[in-house]
Amino acid sequence: MEKILHEDLKLGGRITYYEEKNLVYADSWGDHSEEIPYKAYFETFLKTFPYATCSHLIIDTTKLTKSTGSNRAWFSTNVAPRFFKNYADTSKVRIAIIVPKSLFEKLAVDILAKAAHMMGNKAQIKTFNSLEEAEAFVSAS
Repeated sequence: MEKILHEDLKLGGRITYYEEKNLVYADSWGDHSEEIPYKAYFETFLKTFPYATCSHLIIDTTKLTKSTGSNRAWFSTNVAPRFFKNYADTSKVRIAIIVPKSLFEKLAVDILAKAAHMMGNKAQIKTFNSLEEAEAFVSAS
């Protein structure tokens, strides 16, 4: 059964929890260049994520058209560390990121994924081009 944890149609984002799959699917689309809605979306993500029962996350950015360097920097220095801090053992966490179609945004997402590895956590984080590849990765544990 799916449960929508948060939806922001103005910004372009939805967070859905699939308890039977031990999976949260976070979908982002459109222009994420406005700082306040971007931060509000991810603050809500951190507050609503079911850390106690979920260790698999798919972040789908295929329809993301624009984000800013300052928002990406805030994500990597604020959201990612706070997310991983909620797990005693990050080695059980599997995160699949489906990269955007835009080449520039794809490069930015790849850099964020690599930066997450440098934070000292043991989570398995990989980027993919399709939902099918991402689902196969997170369900392989």
